[in-house]
Amino acid sequence: MDEKCFTENADRKSTQPGAQGSMSARESASPDICRMSERKVSDTKDISRLQRMMSASSLTSLERPISSEPLTRNFSMNNVMLSMQNPIFTQSTKFKHPVYRSVQIGRAASSAGFSDPGISVPLSVAGTPIGEKAKKREPDPPPGDHLEKSTTFYTNVKPAIIMQKLRVILNGMKIDFTEKTDKFKFKCETYPNGFRLPFNIQIFSHSSEYAVEMQRRSGDCICFSRIHNRFLRKCAESGLCDLDICPPQLSSHSAPPMESDDCVIELEESELEGSLKPLMEMADSECMDVKLNAICAISELSKGKAVVDWIAKRIDDHIKLFEKLLCVEVQDIYRATVTSVANLATNKDICTKFDESSCVKSLIRLLRCDNAQVIRESSRALKNIGAILKSNMSVSPKDVYGLVKSSDPRVRSNGEALQQHLRFASIH
Repeated sequence: MDEKCFTENADRKSTQPGAQGSMSARESASPDICRMSERKVSDTKDISRLQRMMSASSLTSLERPISSEPLTRNFSMNNVMLSMQNPIFTQSTKFKHPVYRSVQIGRAASSAGFSDPGISVPLSVAGTPIGEKAKKREPDPPPGDHLEKSTTFYTNVKPAIIMQKLRVILNGMKIDFTEKTDKFKFKCETYPNGFRLPFNIQIFSHSSEYAVEMQRRSGDCICFSRIHNRFLRKCAESGLCDLDICPPQLSSHSAPPMESDDCVIELEESELEGSLKPLMEMADSECMDVKLNAICAISELSKGKAVVDWIAKRIDDHIKLFEKLLCVEVQDIYRATVTSVANLATNKDICTKFDESSCVKSLIRLLRCDNAQVIRESSRALKNIGAILKSNMSVSPKDVYGLVKSSDPRVRSNGEALQQHLRFASIH
């Protein structure tokens, strides 16, 4: 079918009855994509531009975050704007938390059914004065009495002791987390295979016991299952649950249990060219999702010595690519790039190129990032480069002084090692 027929058919379908729903969906899409799809594509440049926009829309941009649609709709009564709640927040359940825990209801006004913060509401919601919230010592029951069946265990241990042991377990598993003490909740993040995997751990009251639930928020479900199995076994070793509920450990003849992210994939000499060359081309793609998957794969493969040696022979061809990847605005991409740089910084030729280019300056800039993993991997990359170049590295003491004051023990250890490699005098 030629382009003329394709355009005429598209126009004819848009005028048919029943096409109204598709038109509304089109209007909600990006205006640029709509204009590109409605007119006849004349050359390959327009096709490439459309592909880039479609790829960018598949990732959440830092500049244009995807906003969720409101769960309430406004109506007026006596010249006062009120809001009608959806059926899941009806009169009989408005004092209960929503079943969908990713939905944020808001403050007391939202809980009482109002969307206008100017409307005054009582200082008591659900029978509990707001001022007494900090005095609460018992976890809430699960919203809607719903718990994750496969990732929840029950215990008689007091919540304060559970929280204390969970901190030790998460630190031992090297998982980043923030703690919400009033909700008996940990918001966790880890990065298996270069990809971000967020999950929550929360304690709930359940009958005469307490339920400890682990809930995946996004990411690889297989990696999450492995992490949960490790977490459950460590909870059993800490006395929080019975060892009988833990899945059996894999034997040495089975697939590796992936106890940590230190698993190294060594490629054969015959596999290097066919595996790495396409990945380098994908990492230089203008499509963000293609770029992300490629650099995450490189961050894992670069743990192997054969991959480092292959890239070292071609570092002149790829140094511009690493410079560009360290400066992209998508955090998932530059986080995996920093890990790749840290893994590759065990070769002198590669370290020299990193120091002569803008890569080292980008690593120092990323030390001010708000992501703990980016800071940790940036400090590891600088430490590895300093171990090879030593005082020839173009870094000043003030650039890395903050590393030795970090609250993260791994960042602090990297900073101390870097200072030693560069022969900096300790500043107290």
